[in-house]
Amino acid sequence: MLSKIPSELLVVIIQLLPWSDIRELLLSSRAFYEAISSNEYLWQLLIHRDNLSYPGDEVILEGGEACFEVYKVRCRWVNRLMRYLDELSEVHLSSEIVEINSKHCFYHDLFDPNARKYGTLELIENTLITLKCSNMKYTRLTKRYYSNHVLTHLKHIQLSAQLKEFLEHGKSYFQGAVLVSQWIGASYREYRACAPVYEIVADIANKAKAKMNDNDPIETKLDRINESLFYDYKMSRTSNEDYYRIDNSRIDKVLYLKQGIPLTLSILYHEVARLCGVSLQTINFPRHFLLGFTASSGVTEYVDVFNKGKRITRDDCLHLCPVSAIPDSEEYFRVGTRREVLARMVRNVLNAHQNYDIEDILHQIYFYRLMYLVDPSDRRCLQIAAQISRNIGIKPDFVTEQLIKKLPQEEQDDYYKQLDKVVAKNKQYHMPRLEHPSHVTYHVGSVKLHKRYHYYCVIYGWDTECKLGRDWEIQMGIASLSNGAKQPFYHVLVEDGTMRYAAQENLVDTHATPIPHRNIGKYFESFDGEKYNPNSAVRKIYPLR
Repeated sequence: MLSKIPSELLVVIIQLLPWSDIRELLLSSRAFYEAISSNEYLWQLLIHRDNLSYPGDEVILEGGEACFEVYKVRCRWVNRLMRYLDELSEVHLSSEIVEINSKHCFYHDLFDPNARKYGTLELIENTLITLKCSNMKYTRLTKRYYSNHVLTHLKHIQLSAQLKEFLEHGKSYFQGAVLVSQWIGASYREYRACAPVYEIVADIANKAKAKMNDNDPIETKLDRINESLFYDYKMSRTSNEDYYRIDNSRIDKVLYLKQGIPLTLSILYHEVARLCGVSLQTINFPRHFLLGFTASSGVTEYVDVFNKGKRITRDDCLHLCPVSAIPDSEEYFRVGTRREVLARMVRNVLNAHQNYDIEDILHQIYFYRLMYLVDPSDRRCLQIAAQISRNIGIKPDFVTEQLIKKLPQEEQDDYYKQLDKVVAKNKQYHMPRLEHPSHVTYHVGSVKLHKRYHYYCVIYGWDTECKLGRDWEIQMGIASLSNGAKQPFYHVLVEDGTMRYAAQENLVDTHATPIPHRNIGKYFESFDGEKYNPNSAVRKIYPLR
């Protein structure tokens, strides 16, 4: 009977069915299985219908694998991704930050060559980006929240491999700078590729090269590069006020903003020179990165890119610092290796964090991980990362494996003992409440207005009385409240991006309004126009009355 159904009609019928029904039909009849499993056109339609493709899908375009197999494998992976996002929600609710476990089988299997041939990595990345950028901004909040963390982690895994390859075999310092910029971008949830930096630099180099002759002395060639970079492209030095901004350590941002610090400007200049066939050396000079070259006279001179490519002598270099002269040492004029130059760039990023007093611990962990990849010998950075990790109760693999496991056993035990205390304290705040007492007036998910400070917020947790201790109560003047500390207190996400602890008497009903907070998805699944709906992990802790 199946053979009597025209194939065109069969395709139309199958397209109307969900995968669960199609799978049942496939299992019910061998003849049916053979009839539709080999229909490449049908499975290509289903792949696109169920969003199992991605831009530039070479597996489908080139027909490398049977579309039926591609569909099945990709279906399993998308379902597995959704389960993994749910798992992260259960695991990380009590964590101060989300530190992804690199050794989780999800990542091991995803990068397996057998999975890669079906385009699973590209599919998962595209699915995460689609989930993150969905127009339905008030639904699937928890999955969208964790999709950001998984996507960042995937990008970091790939960039780690590229950085290792660069440090071993890279030829261009500029390539390493682009990889660092991509790492920073992924850390800030900028997942698309860098701006077309290679094309921009090639264009600058071509314009400079067009003004050169092969027989020109190197000084003339450098003048042409200066004209192309600083006058035609209008590249400049950053201001003193913006010197420590992270953007100055991102080569794509330097090209976009057309300003930078000595290190990034020098790397850019070095790449333009390389494309023009001009040989320069990277000089890892203290306080002020330089480029060196052999002048027509045979003497080594230097290019101060921060001062529009000004050529200076060795003695000039020693007086670049206005505070004090730098001693003349061969070590200071040594050519910097790829690893040394990139390590200096990452240290600038870490310094930018400290100078701008950014209280984002997760970014610090990301950047210390990058520092470890670039310079594993920097024990001080490992120690700082270990201290940060211990204080917030997480165990980054690069810290535990490269530092903690190499300590004497007694020091290891002490470290883990202190870390376990922090973890236990974090979990204490998320112990399941057996009931919702009647005097706890508000529910998790309620949007409220703080009557004293006039901010809108959403409740993500509560205590029957103040639990932050006597010192906090004194600091915040809790005794001046009419009900003091012996009243319910609520954990709230505030519209300004902060997380606060508010007394019940200070919160009042208001019109429901969305709260723009980056952690909203950690606690809530959706916003229905009246309230936020807690996700499954939160519902296990705070019962409804």
